[in-house]
Amino acid sequence: MPSLPPVYGYSTVKAFGSVGFTNPVAIVSAPGETNRLFVVEQRGVVSVITNLASPDRSVFLDISSQVISDQPAGERGLLGLAFHPGYATNGYFYLFYTSWNSNENGLSDRLSRFQC
Repeated sequence: MPSLPPVYGYSTVKAFGSVGFTNPVAIVSAPGETNRLFVVEQRGVVSVITNLASPDRSVFLDISSQVISDQPAGERGLLGLAFHPGYATNGYFYLFYTSWNSNENGLSDRLSRFQC
């Protein structure tokens, strides 16, 4: 085995400088927006990165109290985010996550619509 991996002409850099995340599962941009990115963390937090030239992180939505997660690994938790095509005017976005369902005494996958 070689002591170093082969070089393929590319390298990696931290996209957001010193801004870090815990178990990120998705990165999404809202329709028509060019200077904000939304990062979905499995634990139930959606962060928004503004000013991509000099990134700044803030919490967009925290539903961690409603999310059942298998951190640091597993396939439960907040797993997806999608924006409605008309998000700029209606504010709709959708989250896919695992939560406790008291009616069924077990876990449920949920697809929920939110509005901001």
